[in-house]
Amino acid sequence: MASELNEEDIPASAGPTSKPAEDEALSMATTTKSDTNTSAALICTFPASMKAELKRLLRAYHHCLVTRPVLTKALTSAVISALGDILASSGKGGRGRSGRRTLGFFLFGGLVTGPLCHYWYGLLEKKVRGLQGGKNVAMKVLLDKLLFTPPFLALTLFLLRLLESGRPGAAWRGMKQVYFPTLKTNLQVWTVAQAINFSYVSPAYRVLFGNLVALWWSFYLSRLGGGAGGRASSV
Repeated sequence: MASELNEEDIPASAGPTSKPAEDEALSMATTTKSDTNTSAALICTFPASMKAELKRLLRAYHHCLVTRPVLTKALTSAVISALGDILASSGKGGRGRSGRRTLGFFLFGGLVTGPLCHYWYGLLEKKVRGLQGGKNVAMKVLLDKLLFTPPFLALTLFLLRLLESGRPGAAWRGMKQVYFPTLKTNLQVWTVAQAINFSYVSPAYRVLFGNLVALWWSFYLSRLGGGAGGRASSV
């Protein structure tokens, strides 16, 4: 994914005048034109009034990514994780609405998934920047699946069960029961998703792309029973 932002260097509290935010803003300027062109191509199929509103929202979101990257990604992860649980609880086969479970998805997405993936993706950019093309993407996917996914998935399954039940022992047992089947499904889904993410999405938008894929992932995990917030995982 396009030019590098060194996202790991940006603290969550970074504001418009902070040095890390200024550095990221400068780096992101090199990708803004291509991002804008891509967005424009997608928006052109909408009615005129909707086009204008979508463009305004995209500009506002991009500005937030530049000035408050961690906070923006955390809130995005929180909302999409909670939405995945809400969708999973509805309709045939749903577990029924649970405010506590949905809150657990929201908190996990906002406090863990968004910030952690922000820094992880930044670290990957830094570690494999010497590789080019397919080798760069392949190494990122390999490191992501070997080093990040196994522990992050276990943490996700455990903490979301803990937030829902409030019982550490039950949460631990529940995590162990579903861990390996869930890991298998995760590798099948997220390996392809992350290959696309690392190949075509600019660094600033990788957490967002992961969140969009994670909308289905949160749905799956919630239906699984006690779920896990999206990765974002590229988990």
